[in-house]
Amino acid sequence: MIIPLGHEQTSVRRLPWVTFSIIVACTVTFILMAPGEHEQQMLGFLRLHQALGYFTQHPYLEIDERFLQIFAIELGDEKAVAFAEHMRRDGPRAPSDPERLQWEQRRFDTILDAYHRGLQESLLYRFGLVPVRLEAADLVTYQFLHTGWFHLLLNLLMLWVVAPFVEDVWGRPLFVAFYLAAGAVAGLMYAVRYPALEVPLVGASGAIAGVMGAFLVRYFRSQVRFLLWLGVPVGPFQAPAWVILPGWFGIQLLSAQAMDAVLRRSGGGGVGFWAHVWGFAFGVVFAAVMAHFRIEDRFIHQAIEDKVTLLENPAVDRAVAKARTGDVEGALEALQHEVAKQPDNVDAAMALWNLAVAHGETARAVEPMVRAILGALRSDDSGFVVSHWEEVLVHVPEVAIDPLAAVRIAEILDQEQRVVSAVETLELARQRASSSTPAAVLLRMARLGLLLEAPSIEAMVRAALEHPETPADARPELEVAMWGLARGGRVRGAAGPSANRPPATDPAAATSRTAVLEVTEAVPLALDGHLLRVDCSGHSRELDLREVQAVAVGVVARPGSKPIGVLDLLLDQPGAAGGARSLRVTSDGFDPRTMVGGEELWAAFRLFAVKILDASVAVPLPDWDAARGQPFRSYPSLGAYQRQVLGIEL
Repeated sequence: MIIPLGHEQTSVRRLPWVTFSIIVACTVTFILMAPGEHEQQMLGFLRLHQALGYFTQHPYLEIDERFLQIFAIELGDEKAVAFAEHMRRDGPRAPSDPERLQWEQRRFDTILDAYHRGLQESLLYRFGLVPVRLEAADLVTYQFLHTGWFHLLLNLLMLWVVAPFVEDVWGRPLFVAFYLAAGAVAGLMYAVRYPALEVPLVGASGAIAGVMGAFLVRYFRSQVRFLLWLGVPVGPFQAPAWVILPGWFGIQLLSAQAMDAVLRRSGGGGVGFWAHVWGFAFGVVFAAVMAHFRIEDRFIHQAIEDKVTLLENPAVDRAVAKARTGDVEGALEALQHEVAKQPDNVDAAMALWNLAVAHGETARAVEPMVRAILGALRSDDSGFVVSHWEEVLVHVPEVAIDPLAAVRIAEILDQEQRVVSAVETLELARQRASSSTPAAVLLRMARLGLLLEAPSIEAMVRAALEHPETPADARPELEVAMWGLARGGRVRGAAGPSANRPPATDPAAATSRTAVLEVTEAVPLALDGHLLRVDCSGHSRELDLREVQAVAVGVVARPGSKPIGVLDLLLDQPGAAGGARSLRVTSDGFDPRTMVGGEELWAAFRLFAVKILDASVAVPLPDWDAARGQPFRSYPSLGAYQRQVLGIEL
């Protein structure tokens, strides 16, 4: 059994009240029902024991389908029939007196009727989903019933791992409807699979499986922590959602088919495997449709953000109350004070921005709003980035933003087909670029500018081409682009070989820049959100990854020596006039498996690099793919790595 424990997504914009409510409803229902249900189960067990004992003494009596189903749940169809036949063949013989036989049959039928009446009086039977007497209300009520503490706690654990994050991005009303629909579809398909089953299906697992399917689509690459239950817990381990959740689904599907093969009458041997399968499938399809039609970005996201500032932040509530009484200036000052005190308070930033826009005071709110957008950029919340960045561009066209972040936002806008906004953002990046801007940023800017045919593309290409640290293998493409632009043409995308290709730049013309690189060896100790705690020569310090300007990653593979992974957290832009500072992590001084798990060193090193990049807004060096190990670039020496990746000649 695979038991999810958590994942790398750790924050939501609002408290997940729907998830809380489901947990409370299931728990309270179980606590209220447990005493009476336990008593009913004990009475049912005694009646069942009485019926089995009577049949053992009188195996020649006729048995109905319901009684045979009891055997099938425990033994399987074939063994149940074989057991009944064995008892009839080798057990006591029927009495010769017909009246005696009729009396024994009536007695046996009475015992069975008492057992079945008791079962039907059970709350689990009355409100659970019983396929043989399927009722519409049962498709909802069965989702809140559980048979024991282990059943309840396991379901609630799996719910807590995934539900708050789906609720956060879809909003509470849609999540409620989706959750109940997933449970209803799971229960309905279970009933279709076992139409004659009289044993009730109970539990939230069908609906939770639906949420897991939706989580798979929405958080496809998120790293999931999990345990393997093999009689005892084994792990924990970590794997991407696209690996572990389909694995869980595969286990449910195989288990459902296996149980049908050996315990067909039992409805899955006491576990609703087919409910899990259909719930998960429903969640995947539902989320895929949401993603295909971009329903979340187009209709849901903004509606959530319009409310998110008003509910869970008392300081924001007080400020909004001031604004409603007409004290707009007091409200603005209160919100400014709140964002100064808590820079990461997205609620306050959103409230300040909305109020400032409404009263023409955007200059007072643009900095906190940009900070909130950069936070969404770190958490891969592209919907937030797109909608709110475009709003900022409308009200503050010359907004100040670091060129590193501007290029990343422009790339997201391009992916979302917001071409006009992408070009405007790219122009902002070009305007704020300087001699200290890393070559990798200028190169990405030039390539995207060529793709979008930005107005200042010639300046972008020239800046990348003239930067001394621009990689040699990228220069031919830039030269071809520049040559085409000089001839009055428009060059889209990366340039390719051409018969009229201009002459290559003379390597002697490029000069290496001598600069100071202050390196501090660091051993990571813990990563919590955007805060990285490291040990530097026996001293522990905490680094805010949002302050990191660039993250450089490479592999130094000296001939005859073991390869060493190098990861530099650059606190200054490479080549800055005053020198650059770096916290350097190496695979020979730090085992990344201690932080991210796994057994293979390089897989763990890659995952650690990805986590660092995702937690920061730093530019990845030498480029996005290489920094994330897709694949890592290899260098013959540490000096070559520093020269080619950091652009520094020591």
